[in-house]
Amino acid sequence: MNPTVALRVLCSNPSNDLAQTGVNGFEDPVSSRYIIPAGNRLPVGAVSMKTLPRGVRIVPLLVGLIILVVLLYKVGIRDVVGNFAIIGWGLLPVLALSVLWKGVNTYAWVLAFPPDLERPDFLTLYRVAMAGDSINNLLPTGNVGGELAKPYLLRPHIRMAESLPAILANKTMELLSGVIFIGLGVGLALFTLPLPSRLRLAIGSAVVVGGLLVGLFSYLQRKHSLSRLLTFLDRIGFEKFRLKAKADPVKRIDERLSAFYHHYPWRFLGCLSLRFLSRALGVLETWLILDLMGAEPTLATAVLFVSLPLILTTALFFVPGGVGLSEAGHTYLASLFSLGSVAGLSLALVKRCRQLFWTVVGSLLLVPLQLRASQYVPNIVPDTGSDPVPAATD
Repeated sequence: MNPTVALRVLCSNPSNDLAQTGVNGFEDPVSSRYIIPAGNRLPVGAVSMKTLPRGVRIVPLLVGLIILVVLLYKVGIRDVVGNFAIIGWGLLPVLALSVLWKGVNTYAWVLAFPPDLERPDFLTLYRVAMAGDSINNLLPTGNVGGELAKPYLLRPHIRMAESLPAILANKTMELLSGVIFIGLGVGLALFTLPLPSRLRLAIGSAVVVGGLLVGLFSYLQRKHSLSRLLTFLDRIGFEKFRLKAKADPVKRIDERLSAFYHHYPWRFLGCLSLRFLSRALGVLETWLILDLMGAEPTLATAVLFVSLPLILTTALFFVPGGVGLSEAGHTYLASLFSLGSVAGLSLALVKRCRQLFWTVVGSLLLVPLQLRASQYVPNIVPDTGSDPVPAATD
């Protein structure tokens, strides 16, 4: 048999788990079909660094690390280590606070699911969210790679066509809360910091453009834009991709997204509010770290330390984890606040240690999640070369 022949797997019976057969495959995120390459055992579904060009993977990370090393050299490694010694066991409440805000983010994701849908339980979503965050921290994908992995990791629990709308809605609320929070920080900065006029203009323009893009993204989700895009592509000559066969699952995704905004306003507001609460917990973390170092911070200072570096790391998303960029932003702001560059760099490195800790935890969780997802193969149907079988409807 030609090795390019595939097996189609329908999602009409997700309970039929054929993990013991050893067949690996992937699920089309649009059509909700599992595709199994015949004669090939391909590791699929995972976001891998190997799928990216070597330069894209290495160069931005090296640049970020060089920036970090230069900062440590100029500021003084001994002084930074001294601040870590002052904090000491105070790192434990910092980690505990991050557990709380990850739980808040997970519950925001829960609210993004429609109430009539049988969704995965809270702990499953918590684990998948942590695994997705670890991917975002390791890959230069602008916090998108982890979101793309989540439907795959969840497929033993829920069909991808059902999990995608909640992931998109939750991500939109994350972006919207981020724009609001950055806008708050920029407003404080313009009135309290002696910033150059060009920097003021650049920051203000970035917030306006970001807000417009997020607003447009949210608006399109309300207007069944995926179905319209599919129809348009089919009309202009993309018939060979059999787009009509994907119409039903795409329509279902559009309906779920539209319902989140129109039929469940309290869930929409709850999800957005929890996302904003998560930002506020980040401010509390910053205040706590500075206070442990004896810097006597104010609430406004903590808000600025959280919001303004976010602009830099978002704009330069191709640097994995914002290595070097976040540290540079914190160091610069600390000098403006007369806190000293040592305090700013120490603050950033404490946050970096917290991030590394959860990246390791998320990576350890990713292994069994990926293994279970790769082994989950319901209802295998051989490819006969005919038109695709429509995905099962609700």
